[in-house]
Amino acid sequence: MNSVALPNKTRYQNTTSVDLDLNTIEGTLPGDMIGHAFWIVPTPQGGDTPWFNGCGQLYRLDFNSDRVHIKSAPFETPSVICDRKIQEKSQWQLWRRLFRFRNRGGLARMNLLLGVQNQCNTALQAFRDPENGSWRMMATIDSGRPFEFDMTTLSPVTPVGSNSEWKAMEIDG
Repeated sequence: MNSVALPNKTRYQNTTSVDLDLNTIEGTLPGDMIGHAFWIVPTPQGGDTPWFNGCGQLYRLDFNSDRVHIKSAPFETPSVICDRKIQEKSQWQLWRRLFRFRNRGGLARMNLLLGVQNQCNTALQAFRDPENGSWRMMATIDSGRPFEFDMTTLSPVTPVGSNSEWKAMEIDG
């Protein structure tokens, strides 16, 4: 069996936003293809960090009769923004030591004072607003609170629920 190595660009963090129309290479698109497709993926950080321990990159495909448009954006929760900002500012050297998130144990990005970074990189869940029936979406992570996002801008809007509503799972031994 032949194998092909993954190109380097697919193995390292790429949080470049895109917002562009896609070109049809061959054939034509069905005229009645209308709607959206959303997905989220972790962006690998490289090194010894597992590929699934990366910030989320959110994508939306828009199908509108004869054209397809793609938009993507990094999914930046408050802890992701904090981590990025603290690393950008050289004058924050002291704060960087205290508040920088680190890859500890490979499965989580953590800070001993702030806890586990909420990367929202696992899955998307659609839900109906109980008050007006409109559709909304949230991005999830296995070890944190999901965040609702704006389906047009792809920006996080608010965490779902309050911290007090999220309880640790009891495990019977």
